[in-house]
Amino acid sequence: MKPVRKVLAALLLGGCGGTGDGARELTVFAASSLTDVLGEAAKDFPAAGLSPNFGGSNALAQQIRFGAPADLFLSASAEPVDELVSAGLADASTRRRLAGNLLVIVVPAGEASKVASPETLIEAKRIAIGDPGRGVPAGTHARELLKRRGIWDRLSGKLVPSLNVRAALGYVETGRADAAIVYVTDAASSDRVRIVHRFENDAVDVVGIVLTRTKQPDLSKRFLEFLASEEGARILRRHGFLP
Repeated sequence: MKPVRKVLAALLLGGCGGTGDGARELTVFAASSLTDVLGEAAKDFPAAGLSPNFGGSNALAQQIRFGAPADLFLSASAEPVDELVSAGLADASTRRRLAGNLLVIVVPAGEASKVASPETLIEAKRIAIGDPGRGVPAGTHARELLKRRGIWDRLSGKLVPSLNVRAALGYVETGRADAAIVYVTDAASSDRVRIVHRFENDAVDVVGIVLTRTKQPDLSKRFLEFLASEEGARILRRHGFLP
């Protein structure tokens, strides 16, 4: 596992949450695929400490609808953001497309695998995937891609639904699944998996927005603009996101 994963917890507690220099704190609800990005962004945006809450984008949006206090929402797809805007819980004027991401199929690194394409997923015994039943974006997009290829129904008995894409990755890392469909950015964060297929023509949008309940709208907008700036784009690209 790469060093950034090992030091992330300390960074988020220190670099993101620490406000010893008088900086105010922003509560950021963010897709699990952005874990490493926020860890680095915390060091490059000294105006605020970051208090992150990571999870599946739909689950986070549901927490926001139920009244969870947050300043910003960073989603792995556009749909949860659209729903919050429609509910009056997010400020549409602040919406920013931050990057793109690709879904990939991964298998354990260093092991032979019969899985080399979507069609050969049928050879796997267990396939980890973000739970489409809970609206996990990686899972709902994967379901649509596999339906287009006519193989979704053939895989139903093999699927291991996960609460978020990092959990799906963990199933392959620990040998509890033969393959997983995750984002390319998550695959890049681990040396325990290897990519065997990329869904090259099906990029999804990573979207950020300021929430209407924030008590720090100006600071929230500044941080979102930082992520949308060239400096923020460089951080995103370093972690495998598309421009």
